[in-house]
Amino acid sequence: MSNNEISCFIALWDKNVGARLVDFFPKSIKYDFELITMQIFIAFQNFYDSGKEGAENEKITATSFKLPIRNINRKGSIFLDSFKNEDNEYQPFVVVFLFPGYFSDVELKEFDKYISEIGAEYVNSQKSVLESYYNKILELFLLKEKVQDADIKIDENYSFNDGLLDFKKGMELFSKKRFDQAYILLRKAHNRFKTENRVKLILETAFFLGSILSQLNKVKAALDYYEQLEPLSEQLQHQKYHETSLFMAGFCAFKIEDFEKALEKFKKLDAEEIQFINKFQFYFLFGRVLRLSGQTENAIEVLLKANQISLSMEDSKDIKEKRAKLLLELGHTNYNMATQIVKSGKFDQKKLESYLLNAINQYEDSIEIWKEIDDFSALISTYQLLGNIFNVLNNPSQAIEYYRNALKYAEEINDIASRFRIFNFIVQTLVNLNMHEVIVKEIDEMLSKMISFAFMDLFTISSFHKQIGESLFKLGKDKDALSELLISLNIYNKFETPAAEALPTLQLIIDIYKNSNEEKYISYYEEQYNDIKDKIQETEIDKKKAFGILGEVRELWLILEDGTTLFSYTPETTFDPHLFGSFLCALQSFSKELTSENLRQVTMGEDQFTFYFEEEKPYFVMGRSNIRASINSVKDTLQTLYGMFWDQYKQFLSGQFDGFIGRFSNFRNMIEF
Repeated sequence: MSNNEISCFIALWDKNVGARLVDFFPKSIKYDFELITMQIFIAFQNFYDSGKEGAENEKITATSFKLPIRNINRKGSIFLDSFKNEDNEYQPFVVVFLFPGYFSDVELKEFDKYISEIGAEYVNSQKSVLESYYNKILELFLLKEKVQDADIKIDENYSFNDGLLDFKKGMELFSKKRFDQAYILLRKAHNRFKTENRVKLILETAFFLGSILSQLNKVKAALDYYEQLEPLSEQLQHQKYHETSLFMAGFCAFKIEDFEKALEKFKKLDAEEIQFINKFQFYFLFGRVLRLSGQTENAIEVLLKANQISLSMEDSKDIKEKRAKLLLELGHTNYNMATQIVKSGKFDQKKLESYLLNAINQYEDSIEIWKEIDDFSALISTYQLLGNIFNVLNNPSQAIEYYRNALKYAEEINDIASRFRIFNFIVQTLVNLNMHEVIVKEIDEMLSKMISFAFMDLFTISSFHKQIGESLFKLGKDKDALSELLISLNIYNKFETPAAEALPTLQLIIDIYKNSNEEKYISYYEEQYNDIKDKIQETEIDKKKAFGILGEVRELWLILEDGTTLFSYTPETTFDPHLFGSFLCALQSFSKELTSENLRQVTMGEDQFTFYFEEEKPYFVMGRSNIRASINSVKDTLQTLYGMFWDQYKQFLSGQFDGFIGRFSNFRNMIEF
């Protein structure tokens, strides 16, 4: 078991720039902790009575809660508190431990004591003690995960009949869902039956031990018993247990993200005449694992089997929900298939349109069901997905319609994180449509609402004022534009470290004064521009020293022009239909196909993807960074990495590439610090 299955960090909420990381452990982990911190504070906002300005300066009562972090399949155990900082203001902070997503809230409670102690020590000293506590929590975590290895001994007087009695008692407890007690008795019986080589009884106890551990979310331990069950069921030709062993072993492997093992079990089961397993559940899960494993065409075929079965199922709320999830999964799979076509370099417009149309239809069909069962969270994410697709299809008007539907449901359930994410999508799309009057009106309305958000940073507020100023400038309203841009600039100037975003704001201010030929102000702001630019360059040098060669680049892809990924460094990415590397590579190819121009940058949510090319060379580099990272710093880093890769491997890339990408794997050693 990898120690990286749990990780931890401490982060502050800085009213200027938002989330700010203090410390994390283990150091090999590369999650986007600042983004996770923002999600935590915004989630807390939903329960925080902060309906007045200045709420961020109030003391927060120490609070513990659990929060799923779905994009990395982890569950956060969180301690949130505040302390008096140097400005005599209350500084909010979080201590977060990230556990595997299958851990229940009840299991996580056992770690609360340690996490609260870390928080209390940080309040007193503002010094991190993560590393020492991490080892204690890791020890407890590993102990819980190794429950299958518990030392349950049977003494020499424990007879076969005693084992039968314990088996019977264990079954009674199992039927009453008293799983912990049932487990101990059945383990003792199981040990005795193995000593006696009673194969049928070993089979029975292995099945129920696996079932108990599954119920208790001990999926790794359960997997061991289901794998024991498989050969025993074959030996005794017990078809029900044989199907169960394969399905449940595949399910447990899926839960721990061992997709290779899950596929192995599901393919064995698919080759048989299934009699005892729920076929809808099997095909749905099998199709999902195929998609996550990159076998997209096979996934569509299997998911369509599940869809056919679903049409004959009763029309209860539970079945409707399952059908909607299946349609969503089919939509994701067709969407992924479309991107693979573009990425392959074998551009087939008809196939591409067919898969995208299938995805759109399946998402829209799922929306109708989500409406029936009032699942607003699903409606938000599905409408957003449709907006993303129509943006890619260069239909921004349709994209905005879907984004507005998503925003409507986000406002209805006061999902603050989704509201801001979707609002940013809308603003970006409106910018592309040059709808500047609408932009000014809608950002003004959003700014008026922001007073009630305790955890909204000045960086976001400043960027909104900058966008209003830019839109007013394009509308020819220079005086009003200048007012907004100066508000934005004044906020940026409050930051301890210079913000690169201040440079385009200053450039707009300079352009406005150039329009009116006011040389005095032009010189004044040009001097500010050059001063900030110099400071930013100094800061970027310091960042590279602190963060290593990657600087502010969190993830990296090096890709041939035909779409082949030569090397990727993606410690944070898991498959996510909203955001995944292959889709952006596909978008790059799509842009080149349609416009004969390379895509230089894409912003999605809190991430920006930046591309770097060089003439006469057959590959490009793509980097993922936070939307607030300095774009100049990111470009410099990508240029450096591009050159390093070429110097190391140019002999393999100068001519016809032989297709062997394994030789590039050691590039990782050159970029990790």
